[in-house]
Amino acid sequence: MRRSKRREDDSQASPVAQRERCASPVASKGWSGAGHFEDVGKSGWDPSTHRPGFEETMTAVRGGHVDAVVVFSPSRLTRRGALGAVRIIEELEAHGVRLVGVEEPYLDMSTPVGVGILAIITARHSRSPT
Repeated sequence: MRRSKRREDDSQASPVAQRERCASPVASKGWSGAGHFEDVGKSGWDPSTHRPGFEETMTAVRGGHVDAVVVFSPSRLTRRGALGAVRIIEELEAHGVRLVGVEEPYLDMSTPVGVGILAIITARHSRSPT
């Protein structure tokens, strides 16, 4: 979970709402939750922003401690555009970790549709210039 503002409110993007919404696919798929990582008051766009929750997530991914990362929305993962998201997704995939998006169900890498969409996205961004 990530939110650039520190305040808690009743919006769908509040840290509490994100946590609750991300717990739903974990439970519905019968997965055991390995915990949650969050960066509240942190920019997802500024590359100089230290995001300890994101770093903990990627450390768990690189260490083989998770099979899936569930995000409320790709914008909570990064605000660096499609290429930034694709780079993160490719690293997850390299470690055998699925990405599951709550607000964008097509980002469920545990389904054939999600894998197909990832293949299209990554193929588009991996072409060399002609």
